[in-house]
Amino acid sequence: MNRRALVTFVVTVFLLSRCGAAQDLADRVGFAEEFDSVAGWKQIDPFEKVTIEGGAIVFDTWVGSFMGAKPKDQALVLGACADAEKTYHTPVDLDRYHYLVMKTDEKSMYTLLYLNNKELQVAYTTGVISQDLKPLGFSGKQKIKLHFEIMNNNRRFKVDYIRLVSRLTEEEEKGLIAPPVRLYKQKVETHPYQRLEALYERAARPMRSVPEEKVFFRDVGTGARMWKLTTTPGDEGFSERYDMWTDDGSGIQIGRGGGRTYFFEKDAFVRGRLTDLYPPKYRIDRYKRRGWIQFSRYNEKTKQYELIHEFERKGKGDRSAIAGDKLVALDKGLVVVDASKDPPVVRHFPVPSVNAKGFGASPDKKWAQYFSPFGAYRKYCVNLETGELREGCQFTFTHGMGGRPWSIMSYGSVAKLQVHQDAPYPGNTNPGNKLRVHGVYLDPVRTDYGAMTEDGRYGYTNGTGGELADQYVMFDREDPGTILRLCTYRVSKVDWNVWTKSIASPDYTKMGLVSDILGNSDFYLCITRTPDAPRNLKATKTATGVKLTWEVPNRHKEIKGYNIYRSTKSGRDYQPINKDVVTRTEYVDEDAPQAAFYLVAAQEHSRLEGYFSNEASVGAQGKPVILHYEAEGGKLGRPMRLMVDGDASGGYAVRVTPVAAGEEKGSLAIPVNPPRRSQYVAWLRYKNPKGEGGPKVTDWQWLKGQTAIHLGPGKEYKAETEFDGIAIDKVIITDDMEYVPAAADDRKPALSVPTGLKLVETKPNEITIAWDPHPALDLSHYSVYVGEKPDFKIGNETVLWSTRKTSAVDWGIQPNTTYVYKVVAVDRRGQASEAAMVTAKTAALDVVTCETPAAQATITAGLTRGKAAGLDVEYVAHLAGKEDQRASFAFDVPTEGNYYLWMEYSPQDGRERTVLLELDGREHGRWTVEQPTRMGRMTKPGQERWFVHRIVAGKGRWQRNPADFATLAAGKHTLTVVFQGAKAGKSPWVSKVWATNDASFVPRGYSPQVRLNRLRRQS
Repeated sequence: MNRRALVTFVVTVFLLSRCGAAQDLADRVGFAEEFDSVAGWKQIDPFEKVTIEGGAIVFDTWVGSFMGAKPKDQALVLGACADAEKTYHTPVDLDRYHYLVMKTDEKSMYTLLYLNNKELQVAYTTGVISQDLKPLGFSGKQKIKLHFEIMNNNRRFKVDYIRLVSRLTEEEEKGLIAPPVRLYKQKVETHPYQRLEALYERAARPMRSVPEEKVFFRDVGTGARMWKLTTTPGDEGFSERYDMWTDDGSGIQIGRGGGRTYFFEKDAFVRGRLTDLYPPKYRIDRYKRRGWIQFSRYNEKTKQYELIHEFERKGKGDRSAIAGDKLVALDKGLVVVDASKDPPVVRHFPVPSVNAKGFGASPDKKWAQYFSPFGAYRKYCVNLETGELREGCQFTFTHGMGGRPWSIMSYGSVAKLQVHQDAPYPGNTNPGNKLRVHGVYLDPVRTDYGAMTEDGRYGYTNGTGGELADQYVMFDREDPGTILRLCTYRVSKVDWNVWTKSIASPDYTKMGLVSDILGNSDFYLCITRTPDAPRNLKATKTATGVKLTWEVPNRHKEIKGYNIYRSTKSGRDYQPINKDVVTRTEYVDEDAPQAAFYLVAAQEHSRLEGYFSNEASVGAQGKPVILHYEAEGGKLGRPMRLMVDGDASGGYAVRVTPVAAGEEKGSLAIPVNPPRRSQYVAWLRYKNPKGEGGPKVTDWQWLKGQTAIHLGPGKEYKAETEFDGIAIDKVIITDDMEYVPAAADDRKPALSVPTGLKLVETKPNEITIAWDPHPALDLSHYSVYVGEKPDFKIGNETVLWSTRKTSAVDWGIQPNTTYVYKVVAVDRRGQASEAAMVTAKTAALDVVTCETPAAQATITAGLTRGKAAGLDVEYVAHLAGKEDQRASFAFDVPTEGNYYLWMEYSPQDGRERTVLLELDGREHGRWTVEQPTRMGRMTKPGQERWFVHRIVAGKGRWQRNPADFATLAAGKHTLTVVFQGAKAGKSPWVSKVWATNDASFVPRGYSPQVRLNRLRRQS
């Protein structure tokens, strides 16, 4: 088939209509459970009671927990759910009676109904809910087994009836759950470390003053732009808080504890948390004054917090929240400070339990809410004005995409549920339409942490299995079939701060995530979408030049300003004309040529630039036009859906993605607005990776329309295709019949090659290069790449740094070795120049490496020598005793210099990982070794893991001023490991010590991926 027949071009508007006929409702019920009695209902896990009330069954639940907790007055320790089932022995024809209808009267918890061991979704909310069983695979005559799974949250679940019917009444049809959709198979590629080969080879390099931390690269699975922001030796992790972006997206908090905040415009980190840099109105201190809880208000004049109330703790006092002007703490009861009053009003309310988890305020700030006991599913709600106590609701399990006003949460294993913020309101038993089925999937949809975007349109989360495994994705709240694959991920989850949480920026153009693929965890950003274009650009000639006006983009919280581009030709040769970002929505070009074309793009504080606006011109009557339209900006007719593709012009495209029955021909409609009525040619950038209906096209190609089309202002361009997988990136409309697109977006040329690239300095393990500043107004950054030969390709494998500076340092590299460096200039639109190149060779070094195994160590009497089971590893360990013990490793260095110390060890207890070290009889410092297992658990006997790392020792408890080398004189030296008596049986076992003057030395057994595998010893 001719490839041009794959896509049909039309310019029209479709009006769709459907008609139906009334259905006969007679003889439609084939099965009915009317709940006249509880006979036959078997409790698999116990309920508090199961009764019949007014012709409906009522399940009253106990308090269950995922951590073994229970209330003091409850004898049973129960899990998350109670289960009940009943089997009916008369077969039912499910081909005929294929609708299941259920009427729920009361519901305050997660409930799931199984039919013959398969999940249904009819129990998701109250009211009359129906579901078609045919698309779920039910057929033939079958005996019926009903099974309820009901959360143990101390509330009740009341069901009026369950029926199998052949046709639906009008009431039942209103509650019909949409047919299931399948997960579209994309087979997203993953790689253990994103193919960052040069960085992976340098993962073990020593600490030093880092001139640049950033590295920009592409995700191996989706091609999305990735920004690696940190390169520090320690872990950069998340806090448990999700408000880590500034309101305008100009900065993001990184790290736990004191943390640091990165500001894009400064291109620098500032020590401190966002709450330190932008103090909130109120603050609650639980640890500032020992044994007291303090409530404070920020004084804008003095720039200090002022105490408004404090009280001495009577209990743990470790739960608090701020609800508008009310400051709340849970101690031996609930303490509420109403700071809106002068003086503040303090109220004390008794509550039944203070053993709390998930303490916070309701969305309307009227209630304090928490789960109790810790880890249980019972939810208490306390009115902050009256102290009224109600029990709350919990309609889903596990983590999800939380937000306001809607969240998208997991419901069973194959569905997602939309939960309105008012659904779990205290005391509610009738959520009704505050709960909605987002989508039922024919495949398991396994996801974990996430949140909603600030506008409530998308939910972003990480996939944990199946088709979505190892990917960050976005769910479109308006279409269950649109699941955007943002990027791939790997993270060890060694503790709560090195986890799969993700944090989107205010306009969700960027998503923050953590990964430790290169050793310690670093902070990354995934560019999740291109900022929106300014709207309705107009150009008008005035006495002072050409005046441009436009409207702000649809999503603009992160926008700093705008950049103006000008050309004398439509659709090509555009160059920026403003030196500084334009902060208003107008601009006067005082140096405009006689005929001029203009584009405007928004720029974020992050320097990320958005889509171009529409093209506007003056003095260009009669000149050919080349008009670009992004496919993702058009109106989509399903199964045409959005997709992420890093090689698409804006990082997005549209694709025929059929996921539901009846989805056949996909369409893309784009409003076009050429300056005049004329004959135009349409160019389409597309690919056809499945080869359906024509040749297989795996890379983006431009396709020219077979015939010219007549267009004018206000018309619509439409593309249609029924072939699965065909994707469209962009459409170009032009009346220049000689024009051929040269790239995804050829309106602006790439920057020129950087000049003046030169070698500045070489050392045995280090090379410094520099280059001249690039004169381009739209320079974003430079990227530096490294290889062994001049013909190496730039890309993930060779990227080293991305910087705004005009120099770069490569260190921790081999002595007496030749390296080739390439530098490219990248503009704000992500276009890279051709590369400048320089070759450099590191200085020679007389390498000294000393190795001292445990068998040669001098040990005190309380230490034990051993051999690891199944491994060729001998070690010394402190297994018992209360006295401090020492193991000394001697080595002899022939020359004076800086020496790097390495150790092979096996951590035993994640909570006791600090090693005390002495060098030549003096304190060398404290060193915290690697976690033995996830979340700091103890190592099981026979499963010890052996790690090799460079010793990074700091002074005092907090390991201040850490260093990974020691300056040694020529001669004999001793490194002593001090085993503290109080940590006997928990301290790491030690196998070997190395000392070397070669910064590139990496002992056998080291791996940056040690956290991400389960090998007992790295090869």
